Amino acid sequence: MASPPLQSRVFWLMHRIVALHKLRLQRKTAPLGMFAGQMPLLLYVDRHPGCTQRDIAEALGVSTPSVATSIKRMQKAGMLQKLADEADMRCNKISLTARAQETVKTGQRLFNEACAETFAGIAAGELERLLGLLRRMEENLGGDEFSGMDFFEIIGMARQELAPEGPLGPRGTAAAEKEEMEP
Repeated sequence: MASPPLQSRVFWLMHRIVALHKLRLQRKTAPLGMFAGQMPLLLYVDRHPGCTQRDIAEALGVSTPSVATSIKRMQKAGMLQKLADEADMRCNKISLTARAQETVKTGQRLFNEACAETFAGIAAGELERLLGLLRRMEENLGGDEFSGMDFFEIIGMARQELAPEGPLGPRGTAAAEKEEMEP
């Protein structure tokens, strides 16, 4: 087994690569006029048409007010539409506009370009080996508990466990902010 310092170096290099990939992707998607957190929201709505604001918040592991702000901004930009739920008029169903559907397609193409740049010069056999190693690492960390869960579900669970009082923890809730402001 590798020594802890070597394991730490591998771990931090993986994080650095993810951060560089994210930066590359943000630069590619900037012409779309998107904020960093909006593409995951669009992807979620694309995969779950008719979802609610609460569904999005739980899936992305962010506060409902944060999602509300993003949805308003994206409605103004012509990306999302809200329709009242016929069964519960207090609830709105969120869906993509045609413009957003095109943005999702473009975003996915740009993501694939960034992936191609990331893995340039790496042979298919090397990628298969890397994939196998990463799957073993995933198994070491997740085992059966996380089997079948997608990325959004795991992130949502991690954020809930780190901040059990709410998606953003006690400091991220409106009540806590009000308490902090009162003398």
